[in-house]
Order: sequence, then structure tokens, then C-alpha cells
Amino acid sequence: PGLTDNFGYAVELSEDGNTLAVSAFFEASGATGVNADQADDSIPQAGAVYVFTREGDEWTQQAYLKASNTGHVPDDPNEIGDGDQFGFAIA
Repeated sequence: PGLTDNFGYAVELSEDGNTLAVSAFFEASGATGVNADQADDSIPQAGAVYVFTREGDEWTQQAYLKASNTGHVPDDPNEIGDGDQFGFAIA
């Protein structure tokens, strides 16, 4: 995640404490789906959720989640911050 991605805005920890979901709703990758290209940066504020699992004292990223529709908001494709801010809330 980049410095301006708002990484950690929303977090959710599993009941057993071994799986953590962390949002970054200003993340800018235009990728879609699971574990796609995190370096894309073509859709400002598209958003993403990162999933980590814990084994002992070590956390490892297991998934990078993106909406299936990260493209420009159809009403104004030239607007700054045109993504849908996926990950604004997680549960």
C-alpha cells in the first residue's frame, strides 16, 4: 500500500485472531478480483482490501482483494478520485 492509500482505515480480525482484513480505500490499482496487479495505479481511489494470516508471531499477506468493477465512475470519468473506494467498510 502507498502512503496515501488510507491503509488501515477499516480493519476486521477473525474470531480466532488469526486472519486480519485491512482496507485501503484510496488504493489506486485498476486491477480486479483476487491477487491482481497491485502496481497498476490507474484508477485513483479504487480501493482494496488486504488479507493477512498469522502463524505463531508472524503475519503473512494471503490475498489482495479488488472489486470486480474498479473502472471510472460513469457519471464523470475526468473527476479526480473516480474510483468506488472499495474497502471503505469491511465486516
